[in-house]
Amino acid sequence: MKGRTDREKESVRLELHAAFPRSSIKHAFRPLSHAECVTMRTQLPSLDDTSLPFYIGEVLRDLIETHTSKVGESEDAETVVQYLNVLGSDKGFATLRETYGEDWWIRHTQDEEFLRNARLAAFRSFNSAQASAICSWLFLARTWPEMEWYLGDIDSACQYWRDHAKS
Repeated sequence: MKGRTDREKESVRLELHAAFPRSSIKHAFRPLSHAECVTMRTQLPSLDDTSLPFYIGEVLRDLIETHTSKVGESEDAETVVQYLNVLGSDKGFATLRETYGEDWWIRHTQDEEFLRNARLAAFRSFNSAQASAICSWLFLARTWPEMEWYLGDIDSACQYWRDHAKS
C-alpha cells in the first residue's frame, strides 16, 4: 500500500516525540528548521553520542512532513536510511567485486566493518522506545516513492531496530 493516512503519520510522529523529547535535551539545542534538517541528514554520522538522539529525532520528524515523494530526488533522505541500517549490507557488491577485483573487495569489506562498528557504538545508548520509534519511522518511510531503491536497506535497518527494541 502506497502512502499512509494522516492518522498513521501522526502516530509515528507522536512515537518519535515520546522517544526523543525535546524537553530532555540540553538547553544548547533548539528545534531545527527544515533547511537545517536537510543539511543534517548527511551529517548524522559525525555527531557525538550526546547530540545524536536529539538530531535523529529532529530529522525523522521533519522527514515525515517534508519527504519529496520523487524517485531520485530525495534530498538525501536515503542517507538517513542507510545510516540507520546499522549492520550494513553487501547486497549488490558481488558484481563490483568482479569488476574491481579482490584488492577493492578487501578495502571495501574493511571500510564496511569500520562503519558498522562506528554505527553500533553510536546507537549503543539508544533505548527500547527509541529503537521502536525508529522502526516505526522506517516502516512509514518504506511507503515513500523516493525510497523505492532503498527497500533492502530499510528492511535490514528494521530488523536491527526491531531486535534492539527487544533487548
